Amino acid sequence: MYDWFQESTIKASYARGQVFSLKDIKDKYLPRILGKDNIPSYIIKDNRRPIGFIQYYLLTEHLPEGIKSYTNPLFHQYPADDIAGIDCFIAHAENRGKGLGSQLIHKFIADFLVRFRAVIVDPDIQNQQAIRCYEKIRGSGVLLHIQSLLKGVF
Repeated sequence: MYDWFQESTIKASYARGQVFSLKDIKDKYLPRILGKDNIPSYIIKDNRRPIGFIQYYLLTEHLPEGIKSYTNPLFHQYPADDIAGIDCFIAHAENRGKGLGSQLIHKFIADFLVRFRAVIVDPDIQNQQAIRCYEKIRGSGVLLHIQSLLKGVF
């Protein structure tokens, strides 16, 4: 994961420009991947080759960036315990832009998040590739809200 966070697209879009040391990565993500933190996290593999990362969180425990409190209009539509948030990235540039992200997220939601009425993502507004991916998923019938960090809308 450390190498992934050094890649310019991951650093700019997923890490939001933050520089992560190897220790930072281990401290933040290893407990999640090992199931010792309440943010279930997974390395995505293709034929045993790690190609990305995905995690989900409960909105009763964590709010996504851009949502400051439970008074947000999102919670007028759904109670917090009916909403999950997801974060993910495809690590290698050669795997992006081919529909892999939308396939993975759609399957992840179907396999792990069926009990939730809504799933929210909070991509960086500059990450148009991720936003297109999420819009494609939303259009496929999977209930998905896209929280824009800068526009403050879903």
